[in-house]
Amino acid sequence: MNRNVKPLPLLMTLALLLAACGPVVAPTEVPQEPTPTEVPPTEIPPATEDDFFYASGKKIPVTIALDQIGVLAHDGLPSEEVQAFARDFGLELVEEYPGGILIFAIGQQGDRASVLDLARELRRKGDKMIAQAGLVVRPLNAETPLIATDELVVQFAPGVGPDEIDELNASLGVEVLMEAPFVENYYLLAVTETSPGDALTLANLYEESKLTEYAHPNFVRVVIERETNPNDPLYGNQWHHRNTGQGGGTPDADVDTSWAWDFTMGSANVVIAVIDTGFDIGHPDLTPNLWANPGEIAGNGIDDDGNTYVDDTLGWDFTGCAPGAVGCGDNNPTGGNHGTSVAGTAAARGNNNLGVSGSCPNCQLMLIRSGHTFNEDSLSFNYARAMGAPIITNSWGYPVGTPLPTNVVNAINTAANAGSVVLFAMNNPNVNDCTGATPDISSLANVIAVSRSTNHDRFDFSGFGNCMDLLAPSAGCTTVGAGRGTLWGTTTDVQGANGYNNGGTACACPSAEPGPPPANARDYTLCFNGTSFATPLTAGVAGLLLSADATLTRQEVQRLLQDTADKVEDSTGSYAPNTGFSVPAGGNATHGWGRVNAFEAVRIVADPEVDGLGGTDIFLRDNRLDWGNTEQPSNTLFESPRGFIGHYRSMDIKVDAPPYQAVPTAATFDAFVDETPSAVAGDINRVYVRLRNRGPDPAAEVTIKLHWTQFGTALPPLPGDFWAAWPGDSADPASRWTAMECSTGGTVCTVNDLAYSGASVAGTAADVAQIVQFDFPAPPFDPALANHYCLLGMIDSTDDPISDDSRAIFVVDTITPNDNNVTHRNYHNLPTGEADRFEERFFVRNPYDEEVIVVRLTLDRAGLILQEKGWRIELDEFRFGEKFELEPGKEILVTVLFELPALELEGEISILQERLDREVPEVMGGVTYRFGPKLP
Repeated sequence: MNRNVKPLPLLMTLALLLAACGPVVAPTEVPQEPTPTEVPPTEIPPATEDDFFYASGKKIPVTIALDQIGVLAHDGLPSEEVQAFARDFGLELVEEYPGGILIFAIGQQGDRASVLDLARELRRKGDKMIAQAGLVVRPLNAETPLIATDELVVQFAPGVGPDEIDELNASLGVEVLMEAPFVENYYLLAVTETSPGDALTLANLYEESKLTEYAHPNFVRVVIERETNPNDPLYGNQWHHRNTGQGGGTPDADVDTSWAWDFTMGSANVVIAVIDTGFDIGHPDLTPNLWANPGEIAGNGIDDDGNTYVDDTLGWDFTGCAPGAVGCGDNNPTGGNHGTSVAGTAAARGNNNLGVSGSCPNCQLMLIRSGHTFNEDSLSFNYARAMGAPIITNSWGYPVGTPLPTNVVNAINTAANAGSVVLFAMNNPNVNDCTGATPDISSLANVIAVSRSTNHDRFDFSGFGNCMDLLAPSAGCTTVGAGRGTLWGTTTDVQGANGYNNGGTACACPSAEPGPPPANARDYTLCFNGTSFATPLTAGVAGLLLSADATLTRQEVQRLLQDTADKVEDSTGSYAPNTGFSVPAGGNATHGWGRVNAFEAVRIVADPEVDGLGGTDIFLRDNRLDWGNTEQPSNTLFESPRGFIGHYRSMDIKVDAPPYQAVPTAATFDAFVDETPSAVAGDINRVYVRLRNRGPDPAAEVTIKLHWTQFGTALPPLPGDFWAAWPGDSADPASRWTAMECSTGGTVCTVNDLAYSGASVAGTAADVAQIVQFDFPAPPFDPALANHYCLLGMIDSTDDPISDDSRAIFVVDTITPNDNNVTHRNYHNLPTGEADRFEERFFVRNPYDEEVIVVRLTLDRAGLILQEKGWRIELDEFRFGEKFELEPGKEILVTVLFELPALELEGEISILQERLDREVPEVMGGVTYRFGPKLP
């Protein structure tokens, strides 16, 4: 809408709108009596009436029930009392929703005005029971109804002055209930007897007046808490922090908060605002971390900080925030099991010998109790933003199909634009939250959308879609029975017998281990679950990040969480090799960027004095699922049980044999055709290495070296003087590694100011990964060698050096998966366009100088599947699966034969070298052969 067009005079505007909408009062002429044929005596009046309202500038069609009234009971009032009162008016309950929302049948159809009159009478006579009453309004395809009372929300456009606002309000006969703090020109208005229509009609008049940003009824809405109702056995095991396999889980299917706490356990300067349905503010595991408003003096009855809320020392309760104008509600956000468990998941006090620990054990909690209307929702966000909360977590949402209210969307976006990290739980049911006419509130671009994974690192069939960002540990009510996981979450509960541990709920909770002492057993729950648990858990990790570096922006926090997420369950999540984002065959993400890893995220920004990286993390990728994490080796396949993926299949080293292709850039590198190095004498192969940085701070100067050696399932050791000479070249004439020439001269390339270029921007215009070129002359053919090559890349910087642990090791297959500054490319591309039979050679090696090792060669799963399809794969020296010994430093040249059933076939086969003389057999390394007529 063009706000620069001068509006019509207000009364003229109003007249035109009323004329367009038709008369809103009874006509003066007397209608003719209908004939019997026009209106049969048996005709039943319609039960519904069609209308619309505006949301985000769009018309939302609705039907209005003419035989129902919607009621919001006062907080905590038993439903039975309201029903008994309503029966005196001839009303019968037909639907009931959480939060005291009841839908009553009138018994006979009326017109819209008479239904509203009855609703007003019901509220007037039952004011001690009924907070709101009004029309039952159902948006198209919405799961639950809205209740349209006599209130509407209006935000006038910038530049519309008080006189114009007053004039329009007076002309429409509305009463100003509230002029909201924090947001300019935002009003809560009420219809009066002199108004020319109800709240739905008036909201549309305001929306179309050219004087407003938006207007809509202040609907009473159903909130769906993103959790299932658990049972009450106490079980003191917070596997989401550190999963050791307790309760039948998969070890390390957690967010590694116990490792992140080595850097920081949080800061009292970091405030997490929790918007929810109420809290046990006296819980002993929450009270030490409750936010204290520094501008307010408790109990003096004065608005000391001038924010219109008196004595708001720890947050605010916005329930019932209707008539009462500025500062409505109260300063006591008490009540509700859900909010108590959510708050504890984020920031229950840790290391205090009591109960549980939140993911940010020393962060502060700003407790905000939202009510039942869109107005109260937006006020909650505006308050959190105005009071400076850097993190706002929300474990709730609107029912599927509910149009997103503009005032709430604007409040969320305003908070995010002001720098707040806003998190929302995705749906608990397995629905696409991101598409359709009415996407979920978690779909907003400025929101971090969190869905859930189990203690087996499996997606738990909750909300999904291409707007999702992260998975975090939790479970649904049916998770355990379905076998996707074995445990729910452990967190704070309302004290005593009034919380989730009061029994009688739908989930049966396991109790395999003892919990906290019996004296406080009822103060905690072992069965909190749903995305309601996953989201505050993630919010606490955001709190750890801001505790480690208070200068981080909202975008940097989100990128750190996304870039460091573990790529769990790739078998169904299907993470894109070029972006790291889930792209399964159905086209809608089920895993986002992966499961949160607090250790990896916090380590990047933690102070080097506590072994952090200080804001810079340069890296090279070892395989398609590797985006820099080293908490587990890069060859860990995050399935249940854990598997192996080759660490020798670098995504960041590519070869260009003559004739040359165009030099790749960050935008074209992934599509660049990776070729087999030319072995023609005199040919110079070009080798390109891509460098990334997933830290928010640039690396001032990065050095890159590239070495080559002969192909093998295990690689030769680095020479003894390798690290002493670094970044210079080894002087050992017996070294099996040769340094390549940088295209700019010498064997060391340098990149200056390597800026942020992590997974979150990969493949976009913001991707500033840098590419360097090396020259690789074709070595002469030697029948005693493999005549194919492994390429080893290493990057180093004073801002992020190769680790001291790596510099004490000379076995490349140990260094690469454990240091993200090191990678290698150990694969061979074979063209099948003109041949279906290949004989290739590789070395089997013992890289240790003093150890005899026992090994075997095996095919990976892909190779076994191709064998079943008729591919012939044979070795000349050994049989697959047989054990043999290798003396120290020994290497054996092996020939492998491939015979394909046809030309033009595609496939990939890895041959692995497993070491068997360890307590647990381990893959030492491997070689990969890629087959295809046109290889990527």
